[in-house]
Amino acid sequence: MHEGAKKLMQLLEEDTVAILDSQLNEEQKVQVKALGIPVMLCSTAGVRDFHEWYRDALFVLLRHLINNPSPAHGYKFFTNPFWTRPITGAEEGLFAFITLNHLSRRLGEDPARCMIDEYGVKQCRNDLAGVVEVGGASAQIVFPLQEGTVLPSSVRAVNLQRERLLPERYPSADVVSVSFMQLGMASSAGLFLKELCSKDEFLQGGICSNPCLFKGFQQSCSAGEVE
Repeated sequence: MHEGAKKLMQLLEEDTVAILDSQLNEEQKVQVKALGIPVMLCSTAGVRDFHEWYRDALFVLLRHLINNPSPAHGYKFFTNPFWTRPITGAEEGLFAFITLNHLSRRLGEDPARCMIDEYGVKQCRNDLAGVVEVGGASAQIVFPLQEGTVLPSSVRAVNLQRERLLPERYPSADVVSVSFMQLGMASSAGLFLKELCSKDEFLQGGICSNPCLFKGFQQSCSAGEVE
């Protein structure tokens, strides 16, 4: 674990230093080296599925490596247990939701979606898009709520301003974020193949025959050949 984590952090550190050196002027470099650089490193479902003892040990090691970078380049990196950790499925979905709506320019105070009410106060409405995000080990569904929506007691809405994911000046945004473990592309395919290849009718000469694949197409599988 230690050697793998060390190699990973070395690559990330080298890439980060290269970007900083190419984008900052000399005066900015002096300031950044004096102040230090905060680092966020979050993992998603692939790591959430690890045993808890392994996951905790991995992130203790990653935080140590971030907080003790190579002195050769002069930059100082720092992090803490909140910035560098495995995130929940709901958080993973929220980050995807915010990214999508930011890139599609749906966040912020669009004048076309704002009006002055009878009291002279500017009111802005949201035009946010929901997202279905499918990863390797999990899938997330996130959708915005209309004002006044009543939810069942089992469903928890998240306000993006209260969670400090959006500035207060933006229109208030309430969303529901739900995550489904084992419904990612890799995990669901693995579960499907495990069930499929456990049946004799799909085994031909020790090779699993997948009826969903085109004839002649081969797929690598940890349990054996699939075609």
